[in-house]
Amino acid sequence: MTDRKYQIFISSTYSDLQEERTQLLFAILKLNYIPAGMEFFSAIDEEQMQYIRRIIDESDYYVLLMGARYGSMDSVGVSYTEREYDYAVNQGKKIIALIHRNPDNIERGKTDKDEKLFKKFLDFRTKVIDSGRLVSFWSNATELITSFQASVIQTIQRFPATGWMRGDIPANAEMLQKIATLELENQRLKESLKRAGAMQIATDIKMEARSATTLSDFSENEIECVSYRIKYQKEKLNTSLFKDYSARYDTNSVIHFFLEEALPWFVQMAKICRIDLKISNPYPFPMNNIEWEDYLIDQDGNNIVFPDRDSLISKPPNLPYTSSDHLNSMSPQGDYRFSLNPKRSRILNQERFFLPDKNQDVIYQCMFFAESIIEPVEKTIKVHYRINEIECNFNELLSIVRDLYEKGNLNDYGVYELIKSNLAQYGKNQA
Repeated sequence: MTDRKYQIFISSTYSDLQEERTQLLFAILKLNYIPAGMEFFSAIDEEQMQYIRRIIDESDYYVLLMGARYGSMDSVGVSYTEREYDYAVNQGKKIIALIHRNPDNIERGKTDKDEKLFKKFLDFRTKVIDSGRLVSFWSNATELITSFQASVIQTIQRFPATGWMRGDIPANAEMLQKIATLELENQRLKESLKRAGAMQIATDIKMEARSATTLSDFSENEIECVSYRIKYQKEKLNTSLFKDYSARYDTNSVIHFFLEEALPWFVQMAKICRIDLKISNPYPFPMNNIEWEDYLIDQDGNNIVFPDRDSLISKPPNLPYTSSDHLNSMSPQGDYRFSLNPKRSRILNQERFFLPDKNQDVIYQCMFFAESIIEPVEKTIKVHYRINEIECNFNELLSIVRDLYEKGNLNDYGVYELIKSNLAQYGKNQA
């Protein structure tokens, strides 16, 4: 059968991770790929380092395996493992980092006894974790191989490399990529079934997303998220907007509240994009203890960090001495861990807020894990972030904010619903 083989370079310290390296080598061979690494060089020198660089250059993917040891160092005090990693980064190789979850729990014989060396190891570990590249954590050999298999599938599907082909086989790039993907999935499925027995396969789980700032429905393919930048010029205030408050409040306090608290909060909320996620279970069995990881990925394949919700969205403002019970609550938060009944759906909107600084197209990626399924389920949706500038009349804008407040809708739901229905009529001058 026509087959594309990828060369995967394994980088790690040697004496402490011999068993783990061996298992990774066999895992790569089972996938019909080509493992590469310095299995015969337990002590590396400068001359051998040149050879290693050439092998990294020839490899399609780079795997970094980290336990709890920094490893042999060069003349300037940098370990050869870290130098290999830095070289792979500089060469633009797609990197999979497999990092031990609890290095402090590793038996002492497999760690650096020298505290300075262990500090260097921890610094290197932090550098890799904070790099924004794909990182998976493991605690034992089983977790290591499972993490590697899931990570390499994800990486190959997202970033298919050139690979190797038999010279006597005519190449059709599209056909070969499909065959390579099917081969990988088939092998992975066979191995999983041997291990899992009666566990279920849930590759058809449905994931959809929508933008809270557009009228679009949930989509499996792509959505548009619009950030509205409201511009207005302060002009003479129409105080009659607040005459209904005069019997209950000091007029100056009311004006201060709307000008200094409610209006700025409304303008900030209009800028923020929100992605709502819906997952559906089409199967007759429940999916228990679901967890997920989700990412925004730019066109260069780098992760874009989701900002902390509290840094973007503060609590809706309210007049002093007034009960806030009439205000609708903020968006419901999705659980980090939950179960999904057969043939049911659930909408999640946990911390998927984003404030783009420019028009850009990104990929929203989500990976699901559950006790009742064999392997992670990965879905991706294209997101078009767009910035629209809107010119608003000052007093009309205040009137909008006042009406929202009086109806109990001065919250994120209220702002999003208004944007979808009315606010955009003021103009769409795309930045």
